[in-house]
Amino acid sequence: MVEFTVPGLHGKDRPRMTKTGHVYTPKATQNFEELVQFCCRRAHRGVVKPAEGPVSVTIKAYHPIPRSAPKYKREKMLSGALVPVTKPDADNVIKIVLDALNGMAYRDDKQVTVLRYLKRYAEEPAVYVRVEEVSQDAQ
Repeated sequence: MVEFTVPGLHGKDRPRMTKTGHVYTPKATQNFEELVQFCCRRAHRGVVKPAEGPVSVTIKAYHPIPRSAPKYKREKMLSGALVPVTKPDADNVIKIVLDALNGMAYRDDKQVTVLRYLKRYAEEPAVYVRVEEVSQDAQ
């Protein structure tokens, strides 16, 4: 099992193209993927063995509470009564995390057979990640 929290929140950006036709990944995406990898290694003291079989992934994205939110709304946001319907989109957060963990928590993200995603508010933006191997008969 691999479990860790990444400070900050970022979704995968679209690939960009230069005038000469060269395709590249935006720097903000590269930086966040590296941060995900760093947090994974740090949480497991540098020793992360990639899973060989199917895996279950849980991702919880904690969005920052807007500064303009009144106190009564802040309380609802922190309790989960109000949930974020803001960017980054769920699919972009999932993609950046899964791509960053390729070769670390699992050999390839095609091994992900169960995926849970939760979007909530928190005082500080963060992404919680948990990757567990699942047995073939538990599928």
